[in-house]
Amino acid sequence: MSKSLIRKYSAKPQKGGQGGKKPARTRLLPWQIALIVLGALVLLGGIVMGIVLLANRNSVRPIKGTDEELASVGKIEEWDVCYEELRFVTLLYKEDMEAQGGAGIWEDPEARAELERLVMNNITANYAVLSLCKEVLIELGSPTIEQVVQENVAELVAQNCGGSMDVYRKWLAENYLTDHYLRFIYEVDQMERELYYSYSQDLQLFECDTEADFLAYALDGNMARTIHVLIRQDAGDDPEENLKKAKKAMEELRAGASFSSVISRYSEDYQMVTDEGYYFTRGEMEKAYEDAAFALGIADCSDIIEIDGDYYIIKRLEPDRSYILNNLKELFTYYQYACLNELISERQQLLHLDLNEYGKTIKLWEID
Repeated sequence: MSKSLIRKYSAKPQKGGQGGKKPARTRLLPWQIALIVLGALVLLGGIVMGIVLLANRNSVRPIKGTDEELASVGKIEEWDVCYEELRFVTLLYKEDMEAQGGAGIWEDPEARAELERLVMNNITANYAVLSLCKEVLIELGSPTIEQVVQENVAELVAQNCGGSMDVYRKWLAENYLTDHYLRFIYEVDQMERELYYSYSQDLQLFECDTEADFLAYALDGNMARTIHVLIRQDAGDDPEENLKKAKKAMEELRAGASFSSVISRYSEDYQMVTDEGYYFTRGEMEKAYEDAAFALGIADCSDIIEIDGDYYIIKRLEPDRSYILNNLKELFTYYQYACLNELISERQQLLHLDLNEYGKTIKLWEID
């Protein structure tokens, strides 16, 4: 309840002013009493809710992993990589590859080799963050980061699992996760945030350190604005049918249809809800998308571009200066995170998983 709705009353007579008269005792009307009682109940409810939330946060205890889940499969620099992480990354890629090529794809040695390549390239991502954090003395296991991790897990259990640990365990299994590895993901995510603040504010490692610098950079041709038609390749889709849709959309554009009308009929990008489109500098989008966008002239359209199985037709628009000014803080943050991601990617290229004897025995395509 708003404080403005809770009036303060005193049942104790106050000394009068002029003439030394005592005012009559204040008599509370029924509606006034109701307001006070309601206010007290709301306040009490808030206190109880706070206690419940605190109890829930503390009651979501870490779930002990099994020996198999926590077994080390090798090292990346000084850090052990557990089987649970190898399994998670592997199953994500297996699911994607099987959606494209069917469950029998693993009979093909080339598919097996591609799976190994994808897993080994991806599994170093978290450790690139850890490696950079180590240089600025941001460490795993710090109490402040552990507190954030605990709050994140508790919030997930409360919101996604109705506060039920049984539902949480089921959710973890359905997503190829363990509680231990999920907490590790949250921890690395929080460390990356602290790394961002260290790089952007303390060390000022990015090319544009201020919003003014970024504005000049953006307006000097370094920011693209695009809209696009997206034909998404979802699990079970026929790639040939999706390509036919993309070609049909392109035919209509070449026949003179407006880009917005083709978007409304064909595009499956449901995040692009306005005609403002996307504003970005280099490093914020997929490289193939960026390369195509920056190669276009203003108002030009691309050919059909395939990116990770999806089909795009991109149109470049003139950036709106007023939009940039009104959203400068947000756009500047996106730029800084893109710079950070570039540094993480560069570090990732230097890392590799050094498998131990156990890790060398694991056949990734057999993990389930």
